Order: sequence, then C-alpha cells, then structure tokens
Amino acid sequence: MPRPLIPLTLKALSSCIMLIGEVFLETMATGIITQEEIDWLTTHQSSFDREEEAKALKIGRLLDEGQIQIGCRLLGAYRPVPQPNNA
Repeated sequence: MPRPLIPLTLKALSSCIMLIGEVFLETMATGIITQEEIDWLTTHQSSFDREEEAKALKIGRLLDEGQIQIGCRLLGAYRPVPQPNNA
C-alpha cells in the first residue's frame, strides 16, 4: 500500500530550496564553489531573473579567471583566526 503524500509546509519547502544570492555570497566570501552548487545553478538557470542571471554569469567569469575554485568548504575553515595583539 503506497504511503500517503504529506503536504510540505512553506518552511519545509524553503529549506530545500537553494537561493542564488546565498550561493553567490558564500562563493565570494570563500573563493570556493561546490560541485553541488554548480549543478544547482545549471539546473535552475532557465528560471533566473535578470539579477540572478548576472550573479551566475559573474560566478562563471570568476571561475574562468581562476579567482574562485571548485571544491568543498570545511566549516569555519575560511574564517581568519584572531591573532593576539603583541603591541
């Protein structure tokens, strides 16, 4: 017997959806884009509005120039470690 479909709440649905703005900011902050993010971008590019398309194009250009890399992010790995002030 098939399981009944459970309707998704807006909160549950939004947690499954990646936003181009989040991908863009995370990529700019770390210099790294993951393969999953690239896959998401290419899958959803036909539904991007003008602003989202511009962000995707910028990510592509920066990839081509070598300013961002394809890889994985380790939690907290890209944040600078505070140095003691020895003044």
